[in-house]
Amino acid sequence: GVQTCALPIYTGEAGYSWDNNHGGLVKINGQWYVSNHRHTAIHAARQGYLEQVRMSYTDGILSIQPTEYTSSIGESIDAWHTWQAATACFITPAKSYSEQDEDGNFLPPVAYIETLKGDENHGGFVYDDPAYALHRTPIVGIRDGVTVGFKYLNFGPDEETATLRLLVSQEEGYADGVAEIYLDAPSTEMGGTKIGSVDVSAEEIAAAGVAATGSDNTDWSLLTAKMDSAVSGIHAVYFTFHSDSEEPVCRLDEFTFAR
Repeated sequence: GVQTCALPIYTGEAGYSWDNNHGGLVKINGQWYVSNHRHTAIHAARQGYLEQVRMSYTDGILSIQPTEYTSSIGESIDAWHTWQAATACFITPAKSYSEQDEDGNFLPPVAYIETLKGDENHGGFVYDDPAYALHRTPIVGIRDGVTVGFKYLNFGPDEETATLRLLVSQEEGYADGVAEIYLDAPSTEMGGTKIGSVDVSAEEIAAAGVAATGSDNTDWSLLTAKMDSAVSGIHAVYFTFHSDSEEPVCRLDEFTFAR
């Protein structure tokens, strides 16, 4: 089984698309936190985050560990809970949200979190109204070479052989693909450990049937696959997608590991 503890990966390359920033620093119960936002899609769509600032003071020297985007406040989140894909803190390939086409229209990155612009009854971006926003903020644009990551998931102290469940949908023209699951890094070349894969195909989605319907009437299917290796401890988890086509593979809305 895999028991190592995940460590931050500093590659010099962005792990999330970027643009402007509006950070803040606050002290809560004796602990410092940095607040900021990440960019999730075009049209100034943003997602706030709060991360603990880890500092040490030794022999008169103050050391501050670089703060990274994560999917949680604190050390980790429960791997055995169902999480929205919109909690992703690592989506590559990444680029600036300020890139424009020849007509001046802002271009989205390859894969990004779909956002709600509101209507006459819902101002701004609405995530928590089930009647309006249920299953409407998935990660879209997933295609060959895209990686979606979450930091950090806690699988507990005991080794468990997990089954991964992905809530996905496909539209007309989507291609078949596969999601390879890595711990600690997005590939073996970067030091990650592959623990399994999920077949993301029209055949598997049809066989799975409809598990949920969004408030926009989109049907969602739950793909399941037992992982090849037992897991314990705290890890970054990455879904790396592959396909023989250039077309999108799926829209990803939720995921969970099950014992």
